[in-house]
Amino acid sequence: MKVVLYSRLGCHLCQQAEEMLLFHCPTALVIDIDQSADLQRAYGLRVPMLLLAGKIVMEGKFREPDLIECLARAFKLPGHES
Repeated sequence: MKVVLYSRLGCHLCQQAEEMLLFHCPTALVIDIDQSADLQRAYGLRVPMLLLAGKIVMEGKFREPDLIECLARAFKLPGHES
C-alpha cells in the first residue's frame, strides 16, 4: 500500500508528523509540497496530510495513537479490524 505524507519545510506539525510516520512506517514517501506549484495550489496550508492508497486519512496535528490505528487498519494488522 502506498503511504504518502505531504509536508513542507519549516512546519513544526509537518516535522512531528514525519518523525512519527517514518518511525512506524519507514517506507512512507514524504513529499515537500513547496517543490511544486501544483502541490502548493492543491494543498496550501492543509499540511501535514497523510494519504493511504490515494485517500486522505489524516491532516493537521497528528496524534501518535491515531496514526498507529490508522496504519494498523490500512495494513489489516491483527487486533485492529473494524
